[in-house]
Amino acid sequence: LETCSGGDLLNADEIYETSFNRKNNAGLAGLYDKATHLITGYSHIRTENYNINFIFKNPEDNDVYQTDVYKQLAKLLLFLGLMQIELYSRMRDPNKKLQEHKLFSALAAFEALFMKGRSRNVRLINKYMSEHLECAICQHKIRLKKTTAPRFFVGEILDCPKCSYSQHFPLGWLLQQTDFDILKIFSSSGLPRSSNSTD
Repeated sequence: LETCSGGDLLNADEIYETSFNRKNNAGLAGLYDKATHLITGYSHIRTENYNINFIFKNPEDNDVYQTDVYKQLAKLLLFLGLMQIELYSRMRDPNKKLQEHKLFSALAAFEALFMKGRSRNVRLINKYMSEHLECAICQHKIRLKKTTAPRFFVGEILDCPKCSYSQHFPLGWLLQQTDFDILKIFSSSGLPRSSNSTD
């Protein structure tokens, strides 16, 4: 994690506790075991009757993914994404702008979803790309919001609040045309390092 760009957002102990510690009731290890251990002496991982690997689980039940499982999954996916970028960059020299774009998109979407308070990266986009944030249908000037930021950063979709039109926004292309170091600006925005807590 220490060798990955953007890795200071995450905590290695938290990733381990989430993935492998069966005693962590809020972690994923017990959930994984519950889905695969049909016969066991441990009551907390025993699969319910007629529920092999959750195949017959009612999808509308909300008793499996309790606590903050989605946030933990997001942290694991972010970690895996950062690790992939690091490993690929060791195999060949990456396109620096593309690498920055992928890192920025992942970290900015994570911040918008899980960090409390206003998103610094939404403000960053509104500041540097305001001239491009315009609806192609009604020409309404759009200000990116924290609620629409994950869709913008991951899917490059910009939603117009006036006419409800969803359009593709060439974020990656625009970032590659810029002269400034997007990750340097991102890190200077003061994104807090994750703690051992799940907050």
